[in-house]
Amino acid sequence: MTPVSTAISRAARSQFSSPEESVLHSYCADLSDWPACWEVTHDDDHYGQQILAELKPFMLSLIYNGVAEMQLQQHFANLRLLGSEMVRASHINPHLRQRAVGELIAEYVDEEGGPLCRELRSDSERDSFDSTCRLLHRYFKNTH
Repeated sequence: MTPVSTAISRAARSQFSSPEESVLHSYCADLSDWPACWEVTHDDDHYGQQILAELKPFMLSLIYNGVAEMQLQQHFANLRLLGSEMVRASHINPHLRQRAVGELIAEYVDEEGGPLCRELRSDSERDSFDSTCRLLHRYFKNTH
């Protein structure tokens, strides 16, 4: 690494709270924006942050397990959709916000896939989303 690239890398890392955050943002630059994208009302930001906090360890596990970058990008896009669906569902059923986010994620995903997602337009998009949700389900089953 050149001195300039080292300084840039150091500056980029310093904006994140941990090395893990830096790794996540190197693969998913807009990660910090996800909760704002999920917002229906201003009150959704905190809930979105909780969802994202639950998803980050799974995202890191995909990175550290050597999942190919193209697959990572698809999984991350699917996780973004899952978060959006969870926020939307919490507006339909406000009582959901009284439960722990980790519990809700564990209920939203199972060995068959994820919840119905209004933004999926094709069978291949649905298959990809379900694949990510099945991986998340296995992860949660082994870690929670």
